[in-house]
Amino acid sequence: DFNKVKSIEKYWMDYDFFWFVNIDSDPEPEIFSATGYSDGIDYCFIDQNLKTGKNSILFYFNPVILDSDKKYWGYPWDIKDLILKRENGQVKIKCSLDHKIERDGEIIRPDSQSQFPVICFTGKSTQPNINVEHINGFEWLTITEIIDKININEK
Repeated sequence: DFNKVKSIEKYWMDYDFFWFVNIDSDPEPEIFSATGYSDGIDYCFIDQNLKTGKNSILFYFNPVILDSDKKYWGYPWDIKDLILKRENGQVKIKCSLDHKIERDGEIIRPDSQSQFPVICFTGKSTQPNINVEHINGFEWLTITEIIDKININEK
């Protein structure tokens, strides 16, 4: 017998990419989502609760592709993989909270976040002339540590 776990309503957008990644301590994978239009794409991680069928956005971020010694904007069609490592049984994400990246365009800017962290990916840029600068170093943090550092406030 087929047992439906979850259904998702989808709205047509110019860009609608998503991947499943397990980046926290619960067994359900999170969703890495990149959705929007040519004038702005929202990048976020979404927590799934398969018991209730509900999703909740963890946070929005700036995607950056690290390729050799270069940093490029992480367009969803250029991204290959999230840069992770496992340390002491925890999944850590390569990221930066010390940057001066300014987002423009029509994107969601939640009041609950103090900033959009940089999240690092592997991939190959189709627009190599668009370099990302103003990142002052990277660190390895768990999803919970990132959320704590960007001061997400529950409403």
